[in-house]
Amino acid sequence: MAQNNLIDGTLARLTKQNHASMKVLLRYVYCEIKQMPNATGGSWCKMILRFVDRDGTGLYAELRASDANALKKVADPWSKDVFYATHLEPVSNKFFAGLYVDLSDRASRATVIPVASSHPSAMEMKTLFPVARSDFSVLATQCQHRERVDVIGLVTELEMPSTIKLKANLWLKDASGKEMLVNIWGVRFVKSLVDAHEGSVVRIDNLSLLKKENNSIEGTAEHFVDNDKHGFSMLHVDPKGDRAQELRNLGTSQADRISVPWCPSLSGGGRLISDLEPCYVACAATMNAFGSAKEQGATQDCFRVFLMCRSFFPEKVPTVEEGYKDEEKHLVRKHEEALQSNKRSGSSLVQETPSKVKCSAWDMN
Repeated sequence: MAQNNLIDGTLARLTKQNHASMKVLLRYVYCEIKQMPNATGGSWCKMILRFVDRDGTGLYAELRASDANALKKVADPWSKDVFYATHLEPVSNKFFAGLYVDLSDRASRATVIPVASSHPSAMEMKTLFPVARSDFSVLATQCQHRERVDVIGLVTELEMPSTIKLKANLWLKDASGKEMLVNIWGVRFVKSLVDAHEGSVVRIDNLSLLKKENNSIEGTAEHFVDNDKHGFSMLHVDPKGDRAQELRNLGTSQADRISVPWCPSLSGGGRLISDLEPCYVACAATMNAFGSAKEQGATQDCFRVFLMCRSFFPEKVPTVEEGYKDEEKHLVRKHEEALQSNKRSGSSLVQETPSKVKCSAWDMN
């Protein structure tokens, strides 16, 4: 069909009608490139692009090529400010929120019709940005696990905890009166929050939702160049648009939170130290066992324990009073039996000296 005979439509109409008879005016928003390893030790490149139509509906697109130069050449027509796209076949994809199109699919016939930047249609599109239509109250009731969604919210709290890997705890509130925690990971996204503060508006494209056993709903995002295990996401601080302005008018007071932050059972002042040599924690079960003993009412200044796997523990976690009398004798015997049976090496769990077995102290101060 000739270009002049194509129907001027939108992405919403495109999913309901014959795509071959329609053209859609799109604005290029951004793109991100990542080099991916292949099975033979080489690499290839992937690009994720983001477009928006005149109704504010967003579209994710993917391009692939053998190297960065080839990819940029293929992507050049799709990187113009405003253009018409024909023969698009957007679909739902579990790895992307909203509509997605694979432009590198061999069956794809999608093409670009350039539009002059001075054209009235192009001028109208220059300020458009994809609208995040998320509602935290809806997410709280309908989220199952690992869904993808575009979210936008007002920052009510922003914390940068001291962790080995850069992380930010971001609390967002929307007009539904609900508030959700978003765990931001990695150098790129955490650094992009440097200028964010309480009262800022943050938008996250393609956020991964997590639903925990206690029905807590949280979001997780990390730039896929830093780590692609969370998939593709993008973060924007103080985006333009009517909805962003509406959120700024809400105020930063805390709302009804649909997220329950993770808190370790060992919090509250207890910490593991060693009075001899560095100690080694064998597994999370060990930590939980000693955390339970602490929470059951430890009254002594310190409680000497071995950091060993649950398989070396008695079935009943001892109290502090019982521990001082029986714990060391019992655990040493268990450890010796394990070494003799060669069921498991104990070298990484406890260290022996000619005179005694080294143990660690639980500092309750």
